[in-house]
Amino acid sequence: VWGGATVLPWLNSPMATPPRNAGSSSAVRVLVRCRPLLPREASGVTATLRIDRTACTVGMGAPGSSSETRFRFDGVADPACDQADVYAIGGVSELVASTVSGYHATIFAYGQTASGKTFTMEGFEYQSDRANRPVANLQTDAAKLGLIPRAIHELFSCAAAAGGAGAHMRVRMSYFQLYKEQIYDLLASSLPADRGPARGPKRGLRLRWAAGREFFVENLSEYEVASPAEALELFRLGVAHKAMAETHMNAASSRSHCVVQLHVDSLDGPHGSTLASGTLSLVDLAGSERQPKGVEKSANMVDSVEINRSLFALRKVIVALSEARRHPHVPYRDSVLTKVLKGSLGGSARTLMVACISIADEAADESLSTLSYAARARAITNVPRVNADPKLSEIRLLREELSSLRAEVVRLTALLSDNDEADQAAAPFGSFGALLAPTACAAAPGNSGGGAGGHVPVPQLRADSGKGSGMAGSGMAG
Repeated sequence: VWGGATVLPWLNSPMATPPRNAGSSSAVRVLVRCRPLLPREASGVTATLRIDRTACTVGMGAPGSSSETRFRFDGVADPACDQADVYAIGGVSELVASTVSGYHATIFAYGQTASGKTFTMEGFEYQSDRANRPVANLQTDAAKLGLIPRAIHELFSCAAAAGGAGAHMRVRMSYFQLYKEQIYDLLASSLPADRGPARGPKRGLRLRWAAGREFFVENLSEYEVASPAEALELFRLGVAHKAMAETHMNAASSRSHCVVQLHVDSLDGPHGSTLASGTLSLVDLAGSERQPKGVEKSANMVDSVEINRSLFALRKVIVALSEARRHPHVPYRDSVLTKVLKGSLGGSARTLMVACISIADEAADESLSTLSYAARARAITNVPRVNADPKLSEIRLLREELSSLRAEVVRLTALLSDNDEADQAAAPFGSFGALLAPTACAAAPGNSGGGAGGHVPVPQLRADSGKGSGMAGSGMAG
């Protein structure tokens, strides 16, 4: 699933799929999800986009014309695909399993606003409250649950399987949002007062850098969770706190980039040291949105400007990584978002990009832009590695070797004991048979030759048999 893919020979357009790095087993994978038409688009035209789920291609423009552009991806989900199909086509199970094995993995949804990113990641339906603010209906049908709830369930299944094999696993969870280039903890009280139900300081958390951790959020709360139910309860809490608003394109638009992180630690015993630690990052990016002309400046417009600025920085990083020879410098530090995603794009994580588009012709320009950057993302190569302390790993290997050697000693000891018992059982009269055998051999020549030597072993045998020392003396005299 994570191998390289060939590029179709008829991709001659400069906007077409760039070649994936040959022989790479860690390139960024891309899944394109095409959402069905919305009620307001029911009468719209859908002739521009052509989807081939079998060939994993998406085409735009008049077929056979010079303006036609086709892209090939790792998977394509057409409007008929449900949430379970998207989960399977994207190979999410493999990413979850790799996290339990100590790898970092990232899934992020990218696309225009109202393209279905939040539904793909969460699966919740949003309704307006009395203040006309979008509120998630957290009691969603299980069949509609998105990638995040499904990944949480599978993560605990994989951790339980690892625990059944003798490993000791621990799962920790955090949830934060990037709003106006500030980081807010969605599981704590550090939310902007005008954007969440919790009252707290408007100053966000700080993003730090460390040699062993790359970029990380300082003082971000982490909760140890023992079951999917506990993790989903925290997830619902964070969803209720994130920034949402109604815009002219989307009745329930995410106004921030949201990141769920599940940290899986493999421990050396129930309360031992951490041998390996993998992190599954599930990212729901806010969507780009063009503001209509003649609209007065509003809070939503300011949000859109900040969102577009951070997404522009993300696109620059994608372009630089996909054309590494032409762009040796990667501008990670241009945005908080690109700093957070540094390990996922060109780093040590296994990454899946879910590019969400609309099949409506009115969104053709935005869909083409999304497909173009998604195709570039497929050319990005990561170098996944197990995140383990080298010293602890060496100690674990030495312990495993010691245990193996001890088991070998026990096996060899048992084998020697069995051989000794077999040798004793093979002798004619047990332990006395061992004495009798050489005596008979020594007596045979003496008997045939008539020498006195043939009479020597007999009294010795009788002496060993406990018949008395007197008989031994008379034998010697005879």
